[in-house]
Amino acid sequence: MPQPRPEVRTARKGHRRLAGKILISLATALVVLAFSTLVPADRRPEVLWITGTALFIGGAMFVVLHLLDAERQSDRLVRAIDDHRDQVVEKLTEGFSRIRLDNELVDLRTVSQLDPAEINQIVELIHYRTRIAREATPLVRGFARAEVDRLTEQLRRIGDRSDVTYEGEDREWLLLLTRIAHHSIRATSLSSIDAGVRGFDGGLWRGELGRRYLGRQAQAIHRGVQIQRLFIIDRGDLTEQDLLNDLRLHLEIGVEVRVLNANDAPQLRETLRDFIIFDEELSFQSTGAPMVGQHYASIMDTTLVTNHERIRSRVEEFNNLWPAPGVQVATLDADGRVLLSEV
Repeated sequence: MPQPRPEVRTARKGHRRLAGKILISLATALVVLAFSTLVPADRRPEVLWITGTALFIGGAMFVVLHLLDAERQSDRLVRAIDDHRDQVVEKLTEGFSRIRLDNELVDLRTVSQLDPAEINQIVELIHYRTRIAREATPLVRGFARAEVDRLTEQLRRIGDRSDVTYEGEDREWLLLLTRIAHHSIRATSLSSIDAGVRGFDGGLWRGELGRRYLGRQAQAIHRGVQIQRLFIIDRGDLTEQDLLNDLRLHLEIGVEVRVLNANDAPQLRETLRDFIIFDEELSFQSTGAPMVGQHYASIMDTTLVTNHERIRSRVEEFNNLWPAPGVQVATLDADGRVLLSEV
């Protein structure tokens, strides 16, 4: 049997309350009138006057009670309307946001030619960010918000062809770009940045990051990426054996290696810098901190260059250094020994 709708049930309940009040009032009046018939005739006018007054007061009380009940009902109705309005506004806002998001995604796909996988990644990002906002603790929500803000700002700067700078040494960009490079990786390695306090043996290539970077380079070479690295010796406290050990690490995985001693090219010394060019489309550059004592390997910041003109300038710079006078080519002989020869 179908149940009546909620609004129908509410109306019936209100009607029953009103009917009950009327019946109680009528019953009270009838009782008073019946009682008045028992009073002697000579005293009936006085009793009738009192009875009329009582009935008037009873009627007034009925009106007051009814008004109070109506006020309560009105308050509940106003609160219900306010709650419903808030829910409607929230749903409309959410709906308009979804419509806007859908339109933005359609525009992004039309303008930027995003493939379905990239669209799904954006949707997943929004999904998990919303889940964190709803379920996570304040600290986790704050961390997620900061990460989204950082990523948004980073993408905005890349989209505007502006440099993106990371304070200190950034490994994620380096490893990611090496993993996704398609054609070429051309790099210079300043010994003042890549070598450690104890020489090359304590520098980048013997640490955890260096080993992972070498592994990513090996994978890139396996898929056909050409990698050229120019080691630039710009400090005089390094042993030849340390240098040869690092050269061997690169030669064994297929990197084309050359060496330039900055002392042999004084005209270039002031312009030498540590950078990597990926597919001639992005440049990754490390800036060393000022030397203090014997601490050489500190990196002050890392910059991702996206401007086309500056990237072309880096490509030209590398092309000039690669065959420059004084540059030596590193190779491995049949016994695995590193040989250095003039270009």
